Amino acid sequence: MYINTQILNSKELSFTQLILLQLCKQQKFEDHSEVIEKGFYPEDIDFLLSRGLIEEIKGSKKQTKFEKLRCSSKGVKFLDDVETPEALEEDLKIFDWLKGIYLSTGRELGNQKKTKMFIALFRTHSGIDKNKLAYLCNVYINDEEQFLYNKRLEFLFFKPATQYEKFNIEGSRLYQYYLKYENMFLDKFSKL
Repeated sequence: MYINTQILNSKELSFTQLILLQLCKQQKFEDHSEVIEKGFYPEDIDFLLSRGLIEEIKGSKKQTKFEKLRCSSKGVKFLDDVETPEALEEDLKIFDWLKGIYLSTGRELGNQKKTKMFIALFRTHSGIDKNKLAYLCNVYINDEEQFLYNKRLEFLFFKPATQYEKFNIEGSRLYQYYLKYENMFLDKFSKL
């Protein structure tokens, strides 16, 4: 399991709380109530409950409070985000924004975890971040000719030729688009 400590710290969760959250996620299929009861402080459970990351299902009268703990949909999303390598909060905001655009235009999302990783890798390799990256994406997806090639959000930042190909900034259509209009983008970036 990869742990993105920047995202973990930004949400003010401890490693202990992260493990507890993961166990609550696994509770859906296997019983970890004894480990949760004996291995974690009640304050950690209360903290995750107050943040909406875990919830207590109705269950049966025979079940203990610890058997009823489950990871909420918000908790599942957080676990997915915290397992994404090198992704920063700004990358996740860009992902959520692009996801809304793709869904509203009837396009596919593809592998969301991989998309978040590609956003982070694109940001790292290109040096284009935050509002600059959002502006570049906005111009690109509003260019109908370019947007025709991107029916899946997963491939907006990089589309590998084979399943084994690693991220390569030079192979990114978005980066090639940036290079084609670099002077225009640099001028706009200086004003952002």
